This record gives sequence, C-alpha cells and structure tokens, in this order.
Amino acid sequence: MITIPIDKLVAPVEMARRFTHQQGLDELANSIRLAGIIHPLVVRKVGSEYEIVCGHRRYLAAKVVGLVEVPCIVIDGDDTRTNFVKLHENLHRLDMNVMEEAYFFERMKVSGGMSSEQIARSIGRSHDYVDDRLALLKYPADIQKELASNSVTISQAKELARIKDRRVMMTMMDVVKNKGMTVATLSKWVQDYHNTVDQTHVVEGATLPPIPDTSPHVVMSKCTVCTQLVDVVSSNLISVCNQCLTALRDVQGVADVQSVG
Repeated sequence: MITIPIDKLVAPVEMARRFTHQQGLDELANSIRLAGIIHPLVVRKVGSEYEIVCGHRRYLAAKVVGLVEVPCIVIDGDDTRTNFVKLHENLHRLDMNVMEEAYFFERMKVSGGMSSEQIARSIGRSHDYVDDRLALLKYPADIQKELASNSVTISQAKELARIKDRRVMMTMMDVVKNKGMTVATLSKWVQDYHNTVDQTHVVEGATLPPIPDTSPHVVMSKCTVCTQLVDVVSSNLISVCNQCLTALRDVQGVADVQSVG
C-alpha cells in the first residue's frame, strides 16, 4: 500500500456505480473526517496518473474533507481484470442497487465478452440472478429510475413492465410506491386492466380497474369446548371419539343452563 496525492487520481472511465446519493456521500465524508480512510482505494497506473478501480466514493468524500493524499493499493491488469475487481468490490456492498448491477453485467458481456453463465460463476451467483438483472435494461426508463432508488422491487417492476400505456403504468407505480402493494395484488390488478382492454378494445386511455382485494378471507368456526367463533387458522385439530364428543356436549349443555340460570 502506498500514499498517493489526491490530484494524481482520476475517476474511472467506467464506473460501477451510476447513482451517487449526496446524503450517503456526506455521511462517508464525516466518517473519513473522524477516522480517516480505513479501506484503501484500489488504483492502476495510467501514464503519470492513477485511475481509480475501486473507491470512487471514498475519493469524492476525501475531496470534500480536503485530504491532499489518500492510501491506495496499485494493481496491474487490463480492462477485463479491473472490471472483475470492480464487480467483486461493489457486489458485496449493500448500497449497490439492482440497476447498477444490471449496467455492470451488461458491460461485462459487451466489453469483457462474457456470457451470463460466466458472469454468474465468477461472482458466485445463479444464472437466473444475472439474467433477471440484465432484463431490467429493457424496462421503461421510469421503472428503471424507481428500481435505482429502491422504490419498487424487481418483482413489482416485472408486473409494471407489462403495461404499455405509460399513463396507466405511472398511475399504478405511484400507488405501489406510496401505499404499498404485494406482488400478487399488483399482478391481479395488471391482469384486470388487460382484461378491460381486451373487452373494450381501447388501448389508450382505458379505464383503470379498481385495486383488487387479494387479502385472505377469514373462515370462522365454533370452538367445540367454549363454543366461541374463532379463526380456523388459529384452531387446533384434535381427534375425539363419538362417545367423548357426546359427553363434552352434555357438559356444555349443563354449563349453558347453569350460566343462564
């Protein structure tokens, strides 16, 4: 590890992170102000300067703090190797969103010539994990923006992407963001909308159907012992012979008569 003047560092040509939140950057700057840079930046030498491979946010925060030099680890390697280092560095950080992963996987395929299977093996994830994120790049920009801010989940985005009318899609997405909605409810709502379009043959400006009620219906049953109505989910199934059941009912009858009297 060596210490490099901050004015000798340059931002990476292709950054893994496309979205830098100011609040997070300020928090990182405060941390560096108090404890310094705990994890050194990873860089590679390019001419007389050093290109940042990992640690661009630490670099930005260090500039906010006013540091003149930062600790760095210098590595050798071509674009493919540095991309691998970026990938492993960022995928193990909780604040990398799914869209950043999607863009990075695409870059590994295009510039690195890797297949989805190769990317999956290299990061210890499943093939479906990689393909699910790559599929996000085909979604409308409005949905991608909400995915990047973690306002909707991948499963919710998949349902919203089925809506071709942007007005309807945005209306549904606002409800999902502001009121919350399970994927099952959203899927039913989207399907109800498509059924409406199929029946009316109106593609643009079709009436948005009401939000379906997909909450489970509560089934009530009378308790054999106390005769109160209870949710069957909260009930216990017990085995009782006819003789004991008759005796139990006789006791309940006596109890009922005594309580009334």
